[in-house]
Amino acid sequence: DAQGFIMNKQKSTSCLNFTSKGDKYVRVQDSPTVQLAGTAASWVFWVKLDSLSDGDQKLMSKAPSTGNPSSAYQIRTNNDDLLFQIYSGSWRTDTRSDFFTSTGWTHVVVTIDSSNNVNFYKNGDVFGSEADIGYAVPANTGGLHVGARVQSTGVYDEFLKGQIDGVLLYNKELDSTEVLRNYNATKGNHRN
Repeated sequence: DAQGFIMNKQKSTSCLNFTSKGDKYVRVQDSPTVQLAGTAASWVFWVKLDSLSDGDQKLMSKAPSTGNPSSAYQIRTNNDDLLFQIYSGSWRTDTRSDFFTSTGWTHVVVTIDSSNNVNFYKNGDVFGSEADIGYAVPANTGGLHVGARVQSTGVYDEFLKGQIDGVLLYNKELDSTEVLRNYNATKGNHRN
């Protein structure tokens, strides 16, 4: 419950655990509620990496259309860096260097507004922004992938090595008050 009414203790089985290193992911069938194209949007989740040096790992990616092995957007790591990328003929990337400072639980929020300004939040606090990255989120009617990306039809790669929990998508830009409220409501379930 992201409304602040946490009624139970953390259980290691309450999150997606991708520690097998190479074959676990979740694919969410496309629907209008997960298409965040051309609007302000926010992505929220908790992640616990196995290591800060495991290279490129997809936290979340969304295909532009069914059967298309590319990504319209993706949120990923590069060792301890966090990257938000949008594809529209070429990649636009916003990187937050040294975002991950431990292998403990980290609350991550990435927002984009209607002017294509991107904000990053870590554990409820602003962790940098980028004014007008030049692209809006493009059409994305393919599957949403958590913990991997589609490399080709039916073939996945760049798997997350760790755990991810509390994945939320919003069709609006969360403001700093909303981000902090989300963090505070769920941090009790993500103690390190």
